[in-house]
Amino acid sequence: MPPLSLVVRSKAWLRAIHNSCATFTAAANFGLDLCLRRIDFAAHPRLDLGSLRMVVNGAGAGQRFIAIPCGFGPGAAAPV
Repeated sequence: MPPLSLVVRSKAWLRAIHNSCATFTAAANFGLDLCLRRIDFAAHPRLDLGSLRMVVNGAGAGQRFIAIPCGFGPGAAAPV
């Protein structure tokens, strides 16, 4: 997906990961922050990001992203 898609449609990025069972993705720190601010993860209990083995991101948002209830494992965040 083009980076602008993450900004405009954050949930679409996560849905694409869910639907394709993606194992790797990358996002700028602000992209993960956008998802955390815009999406009510409790309202989307069927959003499963458990297939992700690595998410490369620009800084510490990955650690906050791990805390959301969607199967994203603690070993999958890789700050760069």
